[in-house]
Amino acid sequence: MAEDGEKEKPEIGKENPDAEIIPFKRPIHWSRLRADEAQTVIRERVRKNRFFLSDHAFERLDERDLTTVDVLAILRTGDVQGAPVENEHKDWEVVVVKRMPGGREAGAATIIFQDDDTILVKTVMWMDPK
Repeated sequence: MAEDGEKEKPEIGKENPDAEIIPFKRPIHWSRLRADEAQTVIRERVRKNRFFLSDHAFERLDERDLTTVDVLAILRTGDVQGAPVENEHKDWEVVVVKRMPGGREAGAATIIFQDDDTILVKTVMWMDPK
């Protein structure tokens, strides 16, 4: 109990059931996007279903014997290869790469849009020669 007008200090380790837990989220530096930040943004947007495949990407799926399930796996668990490149529209382009069953690496060339919280898979490809 507090004495002489002192504030009562909460007990260390005592949980406040009314407290809202807010996870720390590192801010994205859009002016100089790093590969790890791009990977985080891509995975978050895929988790929120905020991604699209271009017509070109759909055509390449058939041509390269890949599926939309493969593309999802690439985006969810693949790694951004190299540094993100800012395009003429001030959006960021990266290639996300994942080793697929069978040992080959597949990639998804992806655009990260800053202004509408989406990503677009431009194309999909095998990263290694057959």
